[in-house]
Amino acid sequence: MNLGTLHNPPSLTAELIDMAYGGINNPYWYELRDLLLQIGVIEIEAFTFETYLSITTARNQTVNKFSWSIPNLDIVQLAADHLGTRIVEMGAGSGYWAWLFSQMGREVIAFDKRPWDIRYHPVHYGTPDILTKYHDHSLFLCWPPALDPMATDCLHYYTGNKLAFIGYDTHLTGDDEFHEILKNDWTLLSCHINKDWLNLKDTLYLYIRK
Repeated sequence: MNLGTLHNPPSLTAELIDMAYGGINNPYWYELRDLLLQIGVIEIEAFTFETYLSITTARNQTVNKFSWSIPNLDIVQLAADHLGTRIVEMGAGSGYWAWLFSQMGREVIAFDKRPWDIRYHPVHYGTPDILTKYHDHSLFLCWPPALDPMATDCLHYYTGNKLAFIGYDTHLTGDDEFHEILKNDWTLLSCHINKDWLNLKDTLYLYIRK
């Protein structure tokens, strides 16, 4: 896979979390900061085995309340710039990323087969076939389920030209067919590593249709 230009953000430190991010209300950062300080971890990459279980507990608390992917504002801005003014998201969960995009002046419509009880933005019930109606929007996918056809179905039904996908270039997000379609039918413009929990490095991939 051609990874294009790979960008590495700074390590996720408490100081970085405390930075003001362009007036965007992003409570995930503040809860993350407090959780890290409570368990004595200043930098995610520096944790030891003794803090592994505490980190896992903190991750479970936040991903089930906000989003599977930590919304580093640099990553949010890159995605928003690529996607443009009209965005459709499938598998939106709580609508947290849709809410961040909307704060940046984007028009976002979000769908999920099972919208979460906690919602930060309107999330409508919807399955990938509804994407046929949104060819004039750019598609955003954040951590589509592993070994599941949902992301593949999105690419089958969506006929627009821009895609931003956060996850991995393996079946940890999506299935093998999803990644094969990306390879064959889409052009990868760039990808940007997003620091994630437990030293994982999920990545923002920016595509246009071939």
